[in-house]
Amino acid sequence: MPDDELPPPVVEIVNRLRRAHTDERRRIARDLHDQVGHALSVALNSLELHEVYLHSDPSRAQEQLRSAVRAVRRSHEAVRTLCSNLRRREVVDGLEDALREYLAAVTPPAIAWTVTVTGDDSRLPAETRDELFLILREAARNALVHSRARRVEIAVVIGPDAVLAGVSDDGAGFDLARHGRTGGLASMRERAALLGGSVAIASTPGTGTAVRVRIPLGEIPDHE
Repeated sequence: MPDDELPPPVVEIVNRLRRAHTDERRRIARDLHDQVGHALSVALNSLELHEVYLHSDPSRAQEQLRSAVRAVRRSHEAVRTLCSNLRRREVVDGLEDALREYLAAVTPPAIAWTVTVTGDDSRLPAETRDELFLILREAARNALVHSRARRVEIAVVIGPDAVLAGVSDDGAGFDLARHGRTGGLASMRERAALLGGSVAIASTPGTGTAVRVRIPLGEIPDHE
């Protein structure tokens, strides 16, 4: 059915979903450019220098070769992480397992993490569970990539009337006034709003970050 034949509340939900999906595609493009593209550029440059120094300075040539190997390894890890993110858009085996699988795949060894889910997530509508996973995944990704944290914790409580979830870290924090409406954070808020919920973020430089999500367990509001 064309959009102009849909009721206005449904059109609004469709438009919000489209914006959320567009934001995610842009994020993936940024990650490909910033992580994979940069690492491959470093590898190519190192291999070219290896050729330059191969006969005149063998030890320096070897170091350039090792640098290229490290860069290719970083690129491989980045691609594996991006592929994992793309595959895990739906929760199949339960929210806790999905979150644990994601963190196990992408968390550097130096960062500790925990995931706890209290309550039965099988009573959640599938779309609620999937969108909640994407919100928490984005919050965890932000903590792992940007916060310089030593520990990241995810906690979910499924109550009779609402789901309360949080992602917290002990990292560097950030200025909400300057960065509180950037792409990833805006996408989390959009996804929560689609379910009639909300996202609250508490952070100041030097104190870590806490993301709190509340999703009511009822009908999606009509946004009128």
